[in-house]
Amino acid sequence: MLPVGNAAFFIYLPWFFSPLLPLLIVLNLIIDALVLLLGYKLFRIKALTGISVTDFLLKTVFKVLFLGFVADFIGMLAAHVAFAATPSGYVLHEAALAAVAVVVAGVMIYLLNSWVTFGFLNEHLPPSPQHGFEPDRRLITRFCLLLAIVTAPWTLFIPFQWLQAFMVRFF
Repeated sequence: MLPVGNAAFFIYLPWFFSPLLPLLIVLNLIIDALVLLLGYKLFRIKALTGISVTDFLLKTVFKVLFLGFVADFIGMLAAHVAFAATPSGYVLHEAALAAVAVVVAGVMIYLLNSWVTFGFLNEHLPPSPQHGFEPDRRLITRFCLLLAIVTAPWTLFIPFQWLQAFMVRFF
């Protein structure tokens, strides 16, 4: 049996087969693009690598979007495993399950983006004498950490009853 809470009713699932799915994808794309632009300016990507903002966004934004959905799904699976592993007689609060999903999704966002999305930066990063003249990956680490913290599925902490009332009222 699945919990009737945020962890079981992932924020995208109620709208998965509705006309709101394209809106959710576009909103996620906008948020991801804004975070990427923030990181581009904050970490001075242009000065360090010479990559233009347009090239940077074209190489990263769709990967970040897709990997964000994958990471959210993995986080939801972890919450379901945590619920299933709970001994009978114990009740996990839905906020605890949401916390499991958010933490696992955040870690997966970090790992997936550092492995897949930002690999192209290695060839553009200046060599560091501290790292044996290998590219200094601290920039990629900071960028992935920014993405993991800002784009984690924080909406899972919205109580399910609020989401359900919103859907009944407006849809």
